[in-house]
Formats: sequence, C-alpha cells, structure tokens
Amino acid sequence: MFLLVLAVAIPFSIFLATTALLQARQEREQVRQEMLSLARLTSARLDDHVGDIGQFLGVLAEVVTPESGGNAANDALLRGLASRRPAQINNVAVWSANGELTGSAEQQLRLTGLNVAQRSFFKQAVAGADLPVEAPILAASNGEQVAVFATAVRRQGRVVGVVTATARLRLLQALVLPAGGLPPGAVITVLDHDGVILARSLDPARWIGKSLGAGFVASTVAANLVDSVRDGPSADGVSRIGGLTASRRVPWFVYVGIPNEIALAPMKRHLAQTFLAGLAMLLLGLTAAAVAGRRISAPLRQLSDDAARLEQGRFDHRSSVSQGGEIGQLASALNRMSDSLQERTALLEASRFQLQQITDNLPAMISYLDAQQRFLFANNVFKELLGVDTHALIGKSLVEVYGEAEYAIFRKDIEACLGGRRIAYEREIQTLAGPRRAEVTLIPHRDADHTVVGLFALTLDVTASREATALRARIEERLSLALEGSGSALFDLDVKRSRIYQSAQAATMRGEPALEETTSLAVYMNRVHPDDRDWLTHCFEAALKGRTATFDAEFRMATRALTWIWIRGLGRVVERDAQGMAIRLAGTGADITPRKAAEERLRYLAENDALTGLPNRALFDERLKGLLLSRGGPHRTSALMFLDIDYFKSVNDTFGHEAGDKLLVAFAAILKECVRPSDTVARLAGDEFTIILNDISGVSEATAVAQRIVERVRKLRGFSDAQGGGSGVSTSIGIAFRGPNDNDAAVLLRRADAALYQAKRNGRDSFVCDTTHADDAIEATSEEVTVDAVDAADGSGASEQARRDR
Repeated sequence: MFLLVLAVAIPFSIFLATTALLQARQEREQVRQEMLSLARLTSARLDDHVGDIGQFLGVLAEVVTPESGGNAANDALLRGLASRRPAQINNVAVWSANGELTGSAEQQLRLTGLNVAQRSFFKQAVAGADLPVEAPILAASNGEQVAVFATAVRRQGRVVGVVTATARLRLLQALVLPAGGLPPGAVITVLDHDGVILARSLDPARWIGKSLGAGFVASTVAANLVDSVRDGPSADGVSRIGGLTASRRVPWFVYVGIPNEIALAPMKRHLAQTFLAGLAMLLLGLTAAAVAGRRISAPLRQLSDDAARLEQGRFDHRSSVSQGGEIGQLASALNRMSDSLQERTALLEASRFQLQQITDNLPAMISYLDAQQRFLFANNVFKELLGVDTHALIGKSLVEVYGEAEYAIFRKDIEACLGGRRIAYEREIQTLAGPRRAEVTLIPHRDADHTVVGLFALTLDVTASREATALRARIEERLSLALEGSGSALFDLDVKRSRIYQSAQAATMRGEPALEETTSLAVYMNRVHPDDRDWLTHCFEAALKGRTATFDAEFRMATRALTWIWIRGLGRVVERDAQGMAIRLAGTGADITPRKAAEERLRYLAENDALTGLPNRALFDERLKGLLLSRGGPHRTSALMFLDIDYFKSVNDTFGHEAGDKLLVAFAAILKECVRPSDTVARLAGDEFTIILNDISGVSEATAVAQRIVERVRKLRGFSDAQGGGSGVSTSIGIAFRGPNDNDAAVLLRRADAALYQAKRNGRDSFVCDTTHADDAIEATSEEVTVDAVDAADGSGASEQARRDR
C-alpha cells in the first residue's frame, strides 16, 4: 500500500513542481522589470538633482575670484547667494588653483584650514572633468557625511581655481523614496562606482558610507550596460529581487530591490491552493505508512535529539531512552559521554574566566581564532572600541564579522600566520569613535605536533602616535606645496648686512634658471622699475620701523627678456635686537602680472564703447569737464561737434542691426581719421557721436574738419537712404565753440545739439555752427555756415524731435 501511494504521489508531485517553477519564473521576471523601472525613475530624479547643482556651479564659476586676494568678496558673494542656491546644497566654496580655500558660505569651514589639492574631486575638476563628484566625505566643518560636486574656474582658457557645492547625503533620502512609498522590506540604494553606499531608504544612518565592494556593480560596468537585474541576498542579509541602473550625470548607480517573500507572495498563494489539494491526497496515503514507522523511529528520533543537544553544548542533558538491545546500549554510551564533557567544560570555563579577567584589563583587542578563522576567544575591548558584543563573536568567522570587502584587506596576512609565520602590520579600523589606526600582531598557535591549529591576534590602537608623526610631515609638506603650487618665492632680508635671500622661484618668475640667490639689497633694487624704487624703499622702511604691522608692496621687476612683471611682496619683521631694532624681515613675493593686466582691461572696458572702441559717455563727460576747467593758450579756442548718421534707423530696418553695427564701426573709423590724435572722438549712444576739438586756431579749422567728415561719409557704399534712391550714407553735424567763461558742459552740449538740429532742417548731409561765441573764435570767415543761437529750452525739444525723424 505504501509503494502504491508513492507510485501515485511521485508523478503528481513532479507535475505540481513543474507548474510552480514556470509560474515562479514569470512572476520573478515581472517583479524584476518593475524594480528596474523604479530604479530608472529614481535615477532620473537623481540626474535632475545633480543637474541643478551642475548648473549652479557653472554660473558660480563665471563670477568668483579664486585667487587668494578675493576671499572677502567671495565670502560675501556666496553668503548673498544662500537664498537662491538649490535647496539640496548646504554649502558652497571657492578654492584656488593650489587647493586653498578662498571663499565659503560657512565661516566655520575657513577655520579648519582645509586644503583639497589632493582630493579626487579637485584633481578631476582641474583635469577638465565635467562635474566630478566625491562621496561620501566627512565635512570638515561638522563631520557630517556629504557629497562634494566640483567645477573648474577658467580664465582665458586656463584653470585658475575650483568651485564646489556640498550636499548632505541624508538629503538624498527624500529623493530615493517614491511618493507612494515602498512595500515593507523594499529598499532603494544609491551607490558609487566602487560600491560605497551614498543613500539608502532603509536604516540610512547605519549604511551610508559602507562599501558593498566594487563587485556589486562590476558586472554592469564590465558589460558596458546601463541597466541590469539581479537576485540574491542584499547587504543586510535579506534576499531580494532588484534592478540596477546607472546615473547619466554622475558615476553613481541606483538599486531597487524587494524581498522575495513580498514580491512572490501572490504566486505563493496561487501555488498554495494547488498544493493543498495535492497534499491532501498525499497525506491520506502517507498517514498509514507514518503510523507504522513511528513505532520504529520514535526511539531513534529521541536519540537524535539527545545528540543534537549534546552538540549544542548542553552537557547536563541525559537521554531518557530505556529500550533494551542496541538502542539501549547507544543511550547509555551517550549519557557517559555527557558526564565526561560536563566535567571538562567546568574546568575549561574556570580557565576561560581567569583569562578573560586578565585580557579585559589590557589596552588592546586580544582574540584567538581556530584554523577555520572562527573566533574562540575575544576580550571586552572589542565591545569598547567596535561596539560588538564579545559573546556574539564566539563561533563567527572573520568574514561574518568584518564582511567580504574588509576581510579581503587582511586575508593574506591571516593565511600567512596560519601557515606558520608571525605577522605584524598596520591597518585602519572603524571604531565607535571613528576611523583609528591599529597595529596588528598575529602569532601562530601550534599543538604538540607543531601543527598550526589557530592563531592569537593582538590589535593595538596607535592612532595618536601615528597622527603626531603624520602631522609633522604634513606641516612640512604643506609649506613646500603651498609655495610651489602658488608660484610664490621666499625672501629673507638681513637688515644689518643689507643682503637679501631669494628662493629659486624668484629666479623662475624672472625667466632665469631656478636657483636660490643671496645678493646685496642694492643689486635687488637695481632690478626694480625706476618709477617704483622710492615706493618700495618707503614700504620696507615703514615695516622695519614699525609704522606698519606688515610689509605689503606692489612693484615692477625686470625679467631676463628685458620685460617687466608685477610683483606683490608680503612679509613682516621676524627678528629684532635687544633695542627693538629690526634685523630680519621675511616674506613671500608673488607674480601678479595677470591680475594687473585684468585690472587694466576692466578699466578700458569701463571707459570705452564695446562696438567701436571709442570713448564712451562717461569718458567723454570726464574729458569735456577737464577741457572746461583748463585755460586755453592765447589766440586759441576749442569746439564741440555733435554728429549723427542721417536716416540710420532706416538702415537698421532695411538691412538689419548687423549692417547697422558695421556702419557705426565704419563711421567711427572716418571720424578718427579726420581729427588729430589730441582730439577726442566719442560715441554717446546709438548713432550719436561727439568730437572735442581742443586748441584750434578758430572757426575755419573746425569747419574744415566738419567738411572733411561730410565728404568722407558720402563715399561709404552699400547702404540705401530712407527713400531707397541711393546707395550712399550722409551725416549731419552741429558745432559749438567754447566761450571765455564757459564752465557748464551740459550747456555746451545743448548748443551743439541745437546746431545739429538746424543741419537736419537744412536738408541733412551738412554742418551748422552755433554762433553764440563766434566772435570769440579766431579767424572767423564769411564762408562758414552758421546758425543763430537757439533758445536752450526750445533747442532741446527741437533736437529731440529731430532725432525721432532721423
């Protein structure tokens, strides 16, 4: 009967299993695609988040001043942008080309003295990466885990600094959580190319910064895939079905996984219904066989349970099987074994207690591992440093305690010790107080046959001593790198001997071989521009005599190529004699030639018209006021011309503004050619131009200039007039002469403008002189074209109407 039940049950079970397998595959694939879609959605939101940061940094890079001289301006700018920067950014900073902080929205960051020259994001930004990012990083200001995004600051095609935006990793939690929430146990994780977790929807405080190992995303990267699906245990040990996708903006990945039991719950319910019917039939058949076999198997099961308890270490347990025969003998042997083990365990526990008391009071982590690398002993320092329950360690392997990634770091050392070698090395460990440097000593344990059966491990915290050594090295390195990276040169002035030492960088700045030099102060001053020597001497004396707290001077220095470079010297008195007299002044000198050139360029742009290169309204007003304040020579006078292009609006409307711009440039060139270098040609606005004729002999000289301009403008070709009847261009000119008591620039300009209006009324393509002070002009002739002075109020209004008709 039992065989008959099996003959029916086996084919039926195979059918059920096949059906369940096919259905499980379909359900699993559907869940995979759902998780992959959710991962893509989260990645898109992440890309938007990063895009906002990249756009903000791109704009910021155009306006900051990364050189060290712009610290205050940068701080003010960044604090002013606090309300307009993306919400996910908690701090922005500006760094010089050598990694020094030159601006920060948070004052606390400046107090850290941080230098980022060796950071990955800084190197990538300087190398030209689009939007490099480094995470997780512990923020220097508050120790919080953040992601740092960077963008290079370029000036004239050269990287002069880096701007960064710091985003708190915990703010990514709001991004990775969908609006509708997730099923229980589901997880969304953001991790970088090396498998380091940057954000996690479950228990983020525990997981952010932990590494899953580069292998987690290696298959996706190796296959050059954007998306992939994966099943199996997650970092927290929960088996999940998930999707993995890559971000488009940063080298990050988004993983979305849902526990198998939740994802496949509907399938299990369907299968359960099918299996219940089959199991009901199977149970009917197996019940009869089970009843018969129970009488035979009950004592054996009891012995099996007794052995399992003994294996678990419950040596006080005794078997209750009293059946005779071989089963009874086996139960008696098992009880005798329990007695022996219980006695030995008591002795071992006493010895272990003594050892525990001794090792718990030592300032080091002490442990013993067997040949399978399982903990058999650990002192209480493990709990103090790592927060790990000592009893929970016992029986666990190194891989279980530290994880695959960290275990791989010291695996070879463990294996070498189990091979019989004594090993000593240093490594970083994560403790409750943060990362610490530890010195690890591994000693093999041999039995009576000299076979290695385990090892002793001693881990000593040596962070304090190593940090002290590293600090000294960093201070020396930073000084060297700071000077080398900034291009600054050291100088040391020996006041009593009047000799000055300069580092090799000083020679490099002058285009000479990079050699240190000690020379007399007289030789040094001979290299300084003659116009700057008195100023430099004054600055030296002010610092040496204590009139200023520091030495600060900008001056020009000769180069090997017989050119001049600008140097900024900064220093202070570092040694005085018993009477308080300065005997040494030390500091640095930096090449600021590019900054001086930039200042000169800004000054030019502020005073000149961008299209024509002529002086703009501001510079014109300044020169006109200067003219009115000056006193002319005997029998000399000055004149002001007001010009515009006839029907210029028609040219713009007919040919477009590009043609209008070309006409303005050509018109400006004619004006400059028709006057002397000492005269001023300026563009006020649109097609309105002015000419200041200074120190002329009289009206005839001014009208001669106007006549040349009118004739030269007529020769311009390629533009139609308002009626489209020609191909030439014409101009109208108004001329006003300076009176002996004229000191109001606005009045003189209005008189010239009124004369221009009269030229328009006369038919354009001509010039008219205002005769208010014609009697004061020298050599006036009857051939000059003049117009009576126009009332100031009427002239202003009429000329304005004329402009509208041009």
